[in-house]
Amino acid sequence: MKTRPLPTVAAPRIPKDIAPYDGGELDGSMEILRVRCTDIDATGRAITGLTLDQVHAHRVLMNRARLSSARLFDVQCEASDLSASSWQRPRWQRVLFKGCKLTGAQFTTLAGTDVAFQECTLDGAIFSGGKLKGVHFERCRMARVVFDRVELGNATFRRCDCTGMDLTGSVLQSVDLRDSDIPDIRIEAGQFKGLTIDPAQAAEFMAQLGCVVQSTDDA
Repeated sequence: MKTRPLPTVAAPRIPKDIAPYDGGELDGSMEILRVRCTDIDATGRAITGLTLDQVHAHRVLMNRARLSSARLFDVQCEASDLSASSWQRPRWQRVLFKGCKLTGAQFTTLAGTDVAFQECTLDGAIFSGGKLKGVHFERCRMARVVFDRVELGNATFRRCDCTGMDLTGSVLQSVDLRDSDIPDIRIEAGQFKGLTIDPAQAAEFMAQLGCVVQSTDDA
């Protein structure tokens, strides 16, 4: 079988010799630079203007946190809980979420480039407005994820569960859904241009449009 090339999403640029973070609780208008954050608890906190730059975060709790204008540059976040968090006008560049829980998270007017989600749970997450250019989802659970009025470009979904995902109303440019499960996915007819799918997905989309997919041998 021919190996499919990996997407060209730039990885976070984080030095190997970064120091542990010892600045206490996360708070608004903080700039956290070149550190390793482990076991930080920001559950339910309201944080405005946080900047993370060249940060490796591990086991961070931000479930139900409310973040406004958070800027993440060269950040790798692993094994963390961001479920039901709310992000207003975030800006992300070269950000990797790995093994994180983002169930029910809401991202409003997100500006993101070179963003990757690996082995994450995003069931019920909502992306509303904004732009995601160069984003990769791999082995993620994404049931009922909503992309509402999002400019989604150069996006790949590999081996993801996209059951019931809603893409209606978004602008899709070079979006690759191959290898992912897409039952009950919602997409409008005018959005198919520029969409890359595999033959099984094509048959499923045709069935959703009311077409009967049948070979001549079955006639």
